[in-house]
Amino acid sequence: AALWLLPGQRGPRERRPAKTPPMNARIKAAKKERDLFELLLPFKGESALVDETLEKLEANLFRGAAHAIDRKALAEHFGKRQDEAIRFI
Repeated sequence: AALWLLPGQRGPRERRPAKTPPMNARIKAAKKERDLFELLLPFKGESALVDETLEKLEANLFRGAAHAIDRKALAEHFGKRQDEAIRFI
């Protein structure tokens, strides 16, 4: 049996590569503090907000502290960063 495809369609086994969601969406989706810590770790040293948040998360995870983490401020920070990158291009 022949399988005919219209132009622009993919075959039955070809899948589109998964897109990585933007950083601000991944921050909001991180349910556990450890997930957020691992997500932010590659960005250490890039901004004071990220460094401060990493210090708080480290204290919460490894020293038993109970610092509040402002995920909204982090999401806004990375949203602005993404907008600047888009304008730069």
